[in-house]
Amino acid sequence: MSWIIYSLLAVSTFSFVNIFDKFFIGKKLKSPYSFVLILNIFYFIFYLGYFLIFRSTFVINPLIVWSILSGLLYFFMWIFWFKALSGGEASRVTAVFFSQPIFTSILAVIFLAETVSPLKWMATVLIVIGAILSSRETGKTKSTFNMAYFYAILAALFSAVGGVVSKYATVHTPTLTVSAIGYFFTLPLYFIFLKNRSIFKEVRSFFSERKLMITMFFRSGLSYAAICFFMLALGSGKVSLVAALNGSQPLFVLILSTLTSVFFPKILKEEISRQALIYKTVSVILIVTGAIIISI
Repeated sequence: MSWIIYSLLAVSTFSFVNIFDKFFIGKKLKSPYSFVLILNIFYFIFYLGYFLIFRSTFVINPLIVWSILSGLLYFFMWIFWFKALSGGEASRVTAVFFSQPIFTSILAVIFLAETVSPLKWMATVLIVIGAILSSRETGKTKSTFNMAYFYAILAALFSAVGGVVSKYATVHTPTLTVSAIGYFFTLPLYFIFLKNRSIFKEVRSFFSERKLMITMFFRSGLSYAAICFFMLALGSGKVSLVAALNGSQPLFVLILSTLTSVFFPKILKEEISRQALIYKTVSVILIVTGAIIISI
C-alpha cells in the first residue's frame, strides 16, 4: 500500500506549498506575474537536473507537439492560478480549483469517447454546488462575488485540458519528460512579463535579497518533491485511487489555513467566523466527495 503513503505525502506537501504561496504573494511580492516568473526560474534548476539524468528519454517524435501544447496550457493555468491566489483565500481558491473533474469529464466524453454514468454526473453537480459555496465570501464587501474565484475556474479549465493533452503525449514518453519538454519550450514566455517596468523592478529587487532567494529555492524544491511523490503514487497504485485521494487536497488546505489563521495570523489571516467555516467545510466536503466519485 505504498501508493497511499506517496499520495498523502504529495497532497500534504502541495497543501503546504499553497499556504506558502498565499503568504509570499501577499507579503513579499505585489504582482502574481512576478511570482510565477521567479518560480519558473527556480524550477529550471530541478528540470535541468532531470534532463541531465534522463536525457535519453528526450526523443524528438511527432508526439512532442502534444508535450509542447500541454506546456502552453499549463502556462496559462499558472497565470490564472496565481491571479486567483493573490485575490482570494487559499482555502476557497483551492476548493474552486478542484472543480476541474467537471471539465475533465466533459472533455473525456467529447474527445476520448468515454461514457459518464449518472452517478458521476451527480458527482459533477456536487462539485458545482461546492464551488459556488466556496466562492461565497461573507462580511467583506457588499458584493459576494470575487473575481479571484473566476480565475480559479479558468485555471481549473486549463489544467483539465492540459491533463487530456498530456495523456496523448505520454503514450511513448515518460510523464515527467512530457512535463520537462513543456516547461523548457514555454519558459521564454514568462520573461515577456519583464516588459512591464514595475514587474522588472520587483524581480530585480527579489534577486538582490539572499534570504528571499533561499526561501523560494526551498519552496520550489518542495513543489518538485510533491510532483515526484505523486508520480511514485501513480507508479505503485491504481490511477483512479490515486486521483481520488489527490482530490482530498482542499480538505488539507482548509485545515492548514484555519490552523495558520488561528495560531499564526501574521502569516495568514482568513475568515474563520462560524458562518465562514460552515460554508468552507460544506463546500470542501461536496467537492471532495464529487471528485472521489468521479475518479473511482
